[in-house]
Amino acid sequence: MLILGSHAAGKTTIVKHLQLLFNQFETKLSRATQAHLVRGSVNAHLQAALQIVKDYAVLHPNALDQKSLHFVHTLDVSKGISPEVAQLLQAMSKDGLLADVEKATAGAFDAKEVSYCAQLALRSAEPDFLPSDSEILRLHWQTSGHTTTRIPMSGMTLELTDVGGIVTERRKWTALFQPPGRKWDRLIFVAALDSFCQTMVEHPRQSRLEDSLQLFAQSNSFLVTRSQCPLVCSCSL
Repeated sequence: MLILGSHAAGKTTIVKHLQLLFNQFETKLSRATQAHLVRGSVNAHLQAALQIVKDYAVLHPNALDQKSLHFVHTLDVSKGISPEVAQLLQAMSKDGLLADVEKATAGAFDAKEVSYCAQLALRSAEPDFLPSDSEILRLHWQTSGHTTTRIPMSGMTLELTDVGGIVTERRKWTALFQPPGRKWDRLIFVAALDSFCQTMVEHPRQSRLEDSLQLFAQSNSFLVTRSQCPLVCSCSL
């Protein structure tokens, strides 16, 4: 089964739901593997968020107190997220600053998600941290190329291939239909229902929902012809 869709549409989340359903994360080792992925996802998300906060602070220097303003300007986000940084973001959330940043960035910044990640950053810093089901499902990371997950179920194995959805990754999709005539049992295209109010990272003026609709039309006319398999559209929350 091949799962297509734009960036952050919920493709990997579908795979993780099935893994949880069929007890793929029951062992401590499997949870520890997910803990590493969750930490990486939190770190990447907060690094991107902090860069937006830094840009906001340049345009609105009076929005922060002098101590926070100095801290933000001297912060090197490439070094990762320390507990001090996570605590600062939590304080900004309580003060309403993150909500102001969200309003100013027109969908490119999610204040609630940043606050959640800041709390999780503190918890995941613990050496014995093991993520809960909801934390595994909620946190996402960018897929590069494609990843294949095999799930044993009822005497058979379900094979799911998830692709990278950002614009620069989509050119790699055609390799999944080589040699010509390669058939997939199912093609699923995923679109996020909340993407109507969000913009693309690559093209800030374009709605993510519009991008998904255009991508679905392109996929339906090109990829389905090659695979000889119907394309099913699925919506995720």
